Amino acid sequence: MSGNVWEWAADFYDSRGYYRFPTANPPGLESGPTHVTRGGSWIDTLDRVRASARLSLTPDARNNVTGFRCATTEYKP
Repeated sequence: MSGNVWEWAADFYDSRGYYRFPTANPPGLESGPTHVTRGGSWIDTLDRVRASARLSLTPDARNNVTGFRCATTEYKP
């Protein structure tokens, strides 16, 4: 997850991070102006290239260090 590009997340960004949510699988905000990006990219310093690194981006933001990963909560064995 870390080191390639920042990954766009479906969660809306809250500057207080996990302080306001439970520690296990926090639900995040239901709406907001910016989304969470996670993980750090190839251009970042080592302290930013980690799964817990978080930034925020507006939906119309574009750059060469942000991507996305397709994921689902549906499990099919």
